[in-house]
This record gives sequence, C-alpha cells and structure tokens, in this order.
Amino acid sequence: MSSPRSSAPESPLAPAQLQDAQILRFLGGLWQLNRRLKADVLPLLTPLGLDLRLYFILLTIRRGQVHPKTIAAALDFPASLLSRYLDQLRTLGFVERQLDPADSRRIVLHVTPAGHQALESAMDAIKHNTRERLGQLEPGRLSALIDAIEVLSDLNLTSHPGQLPSKEQP
Repeated sequence: MSSPRSSAPESPLAPAQLQDAQILRFLGGLWQLNRRLKADVLPLLTPLGLDLRLYFILLTIRRGQVHPKTIAAALDFPASLLSRYLDQLRTLGFVERQLDPADSRRIVLHVTPAGHQALESAMDAIKHNTRERLGQLEPGRLSALIDAIEVLSDLNLTSHPGQLPSKEQP
C-alpha cells in the first residue's frame, strides 16, 4: 500500500532527459547529507567505542547474519577488512566467536551483553539525531523521500559499475 502524496506523481524521466546539473545536484546532495549525518552521529558513537562501520557490523550480527562470509556479503565488505573490524569488536567485548556446531570449519559470531548494550545506546542516539533531521520535513515530503530512496535502492541497472555508456552519434 502506498502512502498518500501531496500532489499527483510525475512520470519518471528517461535517463537521457536528466540534465547534467540535476545529476550533479543529486550526487552533491547525497555527498553532503552523508557527510553531515556522519559528522552528527560519529561523536555519539565514539564514547561507545564504535564508528559507523562497527555499528553496522554489530547490527548485522544481531539481525542474524552470524557467519563472517554472510556479513561481508550483506555489507559489501572485503573479507580481509571485515576480519579487522571483527577483531576490534571482539577486543571491545561486543562480539564472541565460536565454532559452528553444524560445521566445525566455520565460525559463528554472537553479540555479547555488552555489545547489545552498546548497540542499544548507539541506536537510540542515531534515531534521536535522525528524527531531529527528518522532523524538519513535512509528512508528505518525508514519505516521498523515503519512497524515492527505496525505489532507487531497489533498481537493478543492467550496466556494469565503471562501464561508460557509448555515446550516441547525432
């Protein structure tokens, strides 16, 4: 069920109809928003021993991704980089490693009580901060923004990353 809109939805633009200025404005806006969110949230996470990467790894484990390989895939991290982050979480006492009872060649990760507490504190701080920012939008505009983000996130483009489209000849 879709949420009510403040105005009738417009037809999507064909990619060729987008102007360079719109694309740059969109990318610049995402960049600035990401930087501001990170700047707002990082000071709230640092006292907990976390940064955004560690927070999302811990959250992913709590949500049921308990094998390093599935965590790396879910978060699109190289396995070697994830290994370092998992070591940090283990050193902080937020994660425990155990042999998988179903397959002794695999490791299973569990969030510790201290990890749950840190995660809850981090989630509260992030939700409060995000609520403050999103609360500046009218409800219809917020709903449209969330809908647009979901649509853009779900798109499966056929071109490959880094592949430039061929120029059409006039």
